[in-house]
Amino acid sequence: MTGPLAGIRILEIGSWQGGSTLWLLDHVIAVRGGTITCVDTWQGSSEHSFIASIGLDIESLFDANIAKTGLSDHVTKIKGRSQDVLGSLKAKSFDLIYVDGAHEASL
Repeated sequence: MTGPLAGIRILEIGSWQGGSTLWLLDHVIAVRGGTITCVDTWQGSSEHSFIASIGLDIESLFDANIAKTGLSDHVTKIKGRSQDVLGSLKAKSFDLIYVDGAHEASL
């Protein structure tokens, strides 16, 4: 594609199981092309402590969900904490940044 709808570059901070990633792939990238870079630890936070107890692995679930889309070649997965990863990403290299990171505050 060329023109104003050519290849959007999305950064998603906090991907967890990939629900928002799937939506962005289906409604944005499939329509106009582009890529999405997903940054997450895939460990979950305290609110997700029940996941391990029922035998689920968040990262495997994310990978399986992305694979089902047929658009996995548009996804770059970076495993790590956002505060450790973001400094290594090229400045001004994204058109859209979606932030849905950890939902807890340190006291």
